[in-house]
Amino acid sequence: MTPKKGKLQRVADQQGIVRLYLKQKSHREIAQTLNVSVQYVGRQLKQIKDAWLESTLVDFNRRQNQELARIDALEAEYWTAWEGSKADESREALEYVDEDSIMRLSRKRLETIKKNGTSSFLQGIQWCIEQRCKILGLHAPKEIKIDQHQRKTKELPELTREELRQIIAGQSKALAVDAEIVEEARVKELTMGAEPVPA
Repeated sequence: MTPKKGKLQRVADQQGIVRLYLKQKSHREIAQTLNVSVQYVGRQLKQIKDAWLESTLVDFNRRQNQELARIDALEAEYWTAWEGSKADESREALEYVDEDSIMRLSRKRLETIKKNGTSSFLQGIQWCIEQRCKILGLHAPKEIKIDQHQRKTKELPELTREELRQIIAGQSKALAVDAEIVEEARVKELTMGAEPVPA
């Protein structure tokens, strides 16, 4: 039984294992280079890969949360701008009268302009919602049609006369056929008593 390695030695071994692993070395090559057992390399690589996966998931989740927070802040700005763009605008209107070719201020009045809001802010809100849904994976998966050709496998005696003719004529797409089977099909066709299909 080999003595237990200290923590510093294990860390050094893991660094060496990672360096060689990333150079596409096999477990056996890594073990020989570092003068350790293949099983030790396997255990250390499992720990390393688990740590990488955990780190990646943590980084991914942190990054995802950062992006969601940025989108939330942007959406709040769009909502504020939208509400502001709908507010009625008041301004002072001045009326002048022409007295002896001199313009004199006759009165001041307050005008209110009704506003409907700027639609580009709503487009920004919609963009934020779409991005959030994408990040959270809330969209339904897109339909992908996969055309799979299923190949039938039959033994030569199970083939019908029509299937034999298709194989010999090279018209069978559903049956995987090699040259040897084609020749066997010709022989079987001849033995069934029908006229042979030309090659």
